[in-house]
Amino acid sequence: MNKAKPAAGKASSEGTVNKKIRRGRDLLTIKEIEARVKTPGDFRLGDGAGLYLRRQGDRSPSWSYLYSLSVSLVDGTENGTKRSEKMMGLGSYPVVSLKQAREARDAAALMVKSGKNPVAERRLERVAGHTAALQLFSDLADAWLRRQEAGWSDIHAKISRRALELHALPLLGNLPVAAIMPVHLNRVVEELLDDGKRDTAGKLVQHLRAIFAYGARLGLRNDNPADVFANRGALGPAKEVRHQPALLTFPELGALLRAAEVSNASTAIKLCNRLIAYTAVRIDNGVSAQWQHFDLYGEVPSWSIPRAAMKVSKGRTHDHKVILPSHLVDALRRWHSAMGKPEEGYLFPGQQGRRFVSREAIEKFLRETLGYRDRHSPHGWRSAFATLTKDHVVDAEVGGGAKFSKAAVDLALDHVHDGEVARAYDRGLRLIERQRIADWWGAQLAAAEAGDNVVALKASA
Repeated sequence: MNKAKPAAGKASSEGTVNKKIRRGRDLLTIKEIEARVKTPGDFRLGDGAGLYLRRQGDRSPSWSYLYSLSVSLVDGTENGTKRSEKMMGLGSYPVVSLKQAREARDAAALMVKSGKNPVAERRLERVAGHTAALQLFSDLADAWLRRQEAGWSDIHAKISRRALELHALPLLGNLPVAAIMPVHLNRVVEELLDDGKRDTAGKLVQHLRAIFAYGARLGLRNDNPADVFANRGALGPAKEVRHQPALLTFPELGALLRAAEVSNASTAIKLCNRLIAYTAVRIDNGVSAQWQHFDLYGEVPSWSIPRAAMKVSKGRTHDHKVILPSHLVDALRRWHSAMGKPEEGYLFPGQQGRRFVSREAIEKFLRETLGYRDRHSPHGWRSAFATLTKDHVVDAEVGGGAKFSKAAVDLALDHVHDGEVARAYDRGLRLIERQRIADWWGAQLAAAEAGDNVVALKASA
């Protein structure tokens, strides 16, 4: 009696449709492959010498090469080795043709015959190919930048890339990484130093050292030519720090506020200056302030500046909360009503297509309109706040006559604090003290502007 034939399209338990076991190599034909590919279901076709075409589930048919390698044993057996089967993928069909699959199998078989593992060799080739693509400094610098940008702010990434494009790539870009010597880097740095750009040179050196360190990890060279600048004195004496001009007495600050109010500047410019004066925020935060971040009618009026908009962002995730003095709140409420009580938008809309007033407009207001060039700047309000409030900080050793803690003043300025514990503590438990600081600062400025005698609290010794 004849045995029943299997249903069409059904594979055996091994998933093969080969009607009989065939030995040898190059057994498959294009016609046979195409016929099987068009039939639904899993299959496994053998071409001989370890080459297979298989399909599982919804995946595309793919080529694989089955081989075995001798593996050393450490269990004290007589032979000391055993054969271990391995599988190597050769690509999907029809992207990889039958002819290409056979060529790849034969090449891998030669490696196996010489005792090499073709999978490991292919991985090494891929790494070597990646490294070869970074032989030029321009390619290595770009790869390093792309790795760094994931952890950088957009502005920092833009500045860093621009610095390399302007100062390093013109000379170093087309040079092989392995051929660059300290003398090449010195020429780049010396040009910046000759132009008086020591700070730019210092930042560029930091980038160059990091780029060549990355190249060393990739095996492009064994040293770091930028390490010649590791010595702190390698770039010459540091440039003397020039502080922003600032008035540091309340009578002077009051006179400035009075002059601002009677000037012919727009209300937006005058109020923006007042906002910066009463909150001691950075000028960029002041000009770009948005209504959606203000709570003018709460129990404690405040302004929450998104962390992404702050200068200090690394390692800190919470927004910067600014307590608003009552004297400032009144002015902001009037301005809010005059603008139609918007829920969103900028406090100080710009003109001629600008989203908001520019920092240059505020700087020019103080410098030229009010005539305070070299005497006071927008940043000077932060300096005045830091100086005058810290005259009244708590001195744990002396005690008496003191008003505020230094930590609370620093937190109000969003200065960096030492240690995660201190930062966590400041985030939650110093708002009451900061409210006292804001009220005191606002009252002092209001009294100074009115021409009243400001009663300075007795500072700690």
